[in-house]
Amino acid sequence: MSHPAGRPNEALAHWVRLSGASYERVAKAVNEVAASHGRHDVQTDSSRVSRWINKGERPRQPVPEYLAQALTKLCGQPYELTSADLGFSSSRPRRAGEGWSARAVVAAILDTTRSDAVTDDRTPPRARLLRGAELVTAVQPWLHLPDDEPLPEPAKPGRQLGLSDVDRIHATTSAFRRLDNEHGGALSRLAVVGQLQEVTHLARTCTFTEDTGRALFAAVAELASVAGWMTHDAGVHGEAQRYLLLGLQAAKQAGRHGAGIGGHLLNCLARQANHLGHAEDALELVQAAQYGTRKLPPGRLRALLCSLEARCHAVLGDIAEMERATAAAEAALAADSGEPTPSWAAWFDAAEFHVTAGVCEFLAAEHVPARGACHHPHRAGHRAPACRTGPQPGLRPHRARPRLRTSGGARGCGRRDEHSFGPDGLGQLHQGR
Repeated sequence: MSHPAGRPNEALAHWVRLSGASYERVAKAVNEVAASHGRHDVQTDSSRVSRWINKGERPRQPVPEYLAQALTKLCGQPYELTSADLGFSSSRPRRAGEGWSARAVVAAILDTTRSDAVTDDRTPPRARLLRGAELVTAVQPWLHLPDDEPLPEPAKPGRQLGLSDVDRIHATTSAFRRLDNEHGGALSRLAVVGQLQEVTHLARTCTFTEDTGRALFAAVAELASVAGWMTHDAGVHGEAQRYLLLGLQAAKQAGRHGAGIGGHLLNCLARQANHLGHAEDALELVQAAQYGTRKLPPGRLRALLCSLEARCHAVLGDIAEMERATAAAEAALAADSGEPTPSWAAWFDAAEFHVTAGVCEFLAAEHVPARGACHHPHRAGHRAPACRTGPQPGLRPHRARPRLRTSGGARGCGRRDEHSFGPDGLGQLHQGR
């Protein structure tokens, strides 16, 4: 991820601080690298290094590549830094799908996590929130690029990674998710970001079989989903979206291992869009998720995607489509085989389905006032007994308890029902990590 022009380059500043070298020493090292490539015309000095860091100026190619090589040596890094690691984007146009290659995904995640780790609350947001066609275009490669791109060989082969190592990564991610659900992610967000950086680094330095490599990228994708939601909770929505999109790219590299977690990441992006009031974007994203996971067996993932689609239709006032999607969610949940469910989908059970369906009814009543619970007791009224009214094990209390308020449906019946779920109840607040 490149830094915004005109702002201090935090990523570059991080690596220069880590090297312990002065600006003059960094400039000298860049000149030495350039000379080794036959580019004696490149003559950098300390004032230029200062402007790159403090004013966000961007040197012309190939200086960023020489700078990356110089800092790799000065920092004693076991792997080669790239210009992306230093906050510089490539100046040449990318081919279609190039940013989704395994190497590009790894470089982008490492750049994002390192930049995140060295910034604080005073730093301006680094990622711009995508909306509309720009956001939909950003997720399209997950649907259309082939799954069989070969994984790259590590630049400097290290230890052998096995599936048992990947299983331990998943266990750690599940622990972080539980911690977030129970206590919130404010205190553990940077720990998750650090874990994401370390796990992604394994893709650069370890050797592994094809199956293990694909499973490793699925683990990276899952970690990115947790980092994204914790960042969303922190109110940094552009960065949160960035993590979720990077997770989607990692899921693509996971091949057959990544279809489910890819669908979950699109579900997260759609929920974020809904939360921000972008229902049209949310609908596009959740329908993309359904298409991309269409070959998976019915179960909780399909049910939660259909439920979210129903909610989007309800927000937009398309009641017939809302009813169709709600019925599809109920059928998918009924068809669940009972096989072990990934932790990111385990939260969506029959009770959660009924909560979401009830919220959809109240949203529908905002568009069709006559559609109150008194007119359709088999819908909203009969959902209520199945809804949770208190915290459940493993769920954060403020997410598990719906807000009690006067609902749109109750108003449509001309009465106040303090036990009704409003449109901002659990169906909206539960993020389903």
